[in-house]
Amino acid sequence: MHNLGRINFGQKLSAERKGILGGVFLGDEEVLGWEPCSIPCESLKQLRSLRPPLAAPVFYKGSFRLKETGDTYPDLRGWGLGAVWINGRNIGRFWHVGPQQTVFLPGARPKGQGQNEIVALDLLERPRRAVQELNELVCSKD
Repeated sequence: MHNLGRINFGQKLSAERKGILGGVFLGDEEVLGWEPCSIPCESLKQLRSLRPPLAAPVFYKGSFRLKETGDTYPDLRGWGLGAVWINGRNIGRFWHVGPQQTVFLPGARPKGQGQNEIVALDLLERPRRAVQELNELVCSKD
């Protein structure tokens, strides 16, 4: 489960509840004897490539070289819901429902014109996953 946000003002502040508030069910059967766990994201260096890709949630890892440095917007159209790291630093979260379809990558964040690493965690299964560099923010029209 992930946090999509909460009400943080006004009269509904104390009444809002989020998360698992009762039993967990699979169909009509209650699931017992399970424990929630977190995905440790402190060190992404231990990730390795597996083929074929696993069903979501899954980490994707790749690398890229820059011809020149400058602000850019990695394009995440086609991805589901998750987070992106460049060279081990989180640069943002994404969600296919938008409206924002890119994340901001400041020009100072990559290693200049050398080899750079990108890691993305996608919590949803989507048909197309690729990242390309854009020079402007992309928002959906919905």
